[in-house]
Amino acid sequence: MEALTGMKSAEKQRALSLRARGMSYNDILKEVGVSKSTLRLWLRNIPLTDEQIAQIENKISAGREKFSRNERKRRDIRWGEYRLEAEEEYELLASNPQFMFGLALYIGEGSKTNQNGLCPSNCDPRVISSGLRFFETIGIPDSSVRCAIHLHPCLCVTTAEQYWQKCNRTG
Repeated sequence: MEALTGMKSAEKQRALSLRARGMSYNDILKEVGVSKSTLRLWLRNIPLTDEQIAQIENKISAGREKFSRNERKRRDIRWGEYRLEAEEEYELLASNPQFMFGLALYIGEGSKTNQNGLCPSNCDPRVISSGLRFFETIGIPDSSVRCAIHLHPCLCVTTAEQYWQKCNRTG
């Protein structure tokens, strides 16, 4: 037990020395083999100069920027792969009128901000029904389709809901 206490004491002194030089917790963790919670306990009263704080913040900011660049690269590669796959599929589907209808509906109307969802928008229930049938045939799960009613402020919500419920029953 005594040897362990002496070892912890040496680690603590090393951690205190590194922090006094302005090193971040993560950098100190790489040098001293203790948990972050232990490190926080040991170093909580060690003040840093404004310059040391700025250096740590700059390093964190640079790390975030590097992470963002790497994520953008991975996304661009992934989207490039999707584009190639889509070009191959398009050749097979371009002569299908239902596909062209669904593609036009997707491109021309609705939201594309939700990367994991599909939000076509139209006021004609026949267009909505045809679009939903199309999306079903190409394998878009119902859970990825979001339905909502957007009303002009002067319209009656109850009347609109009744109208669309009636369309749902008949369409």
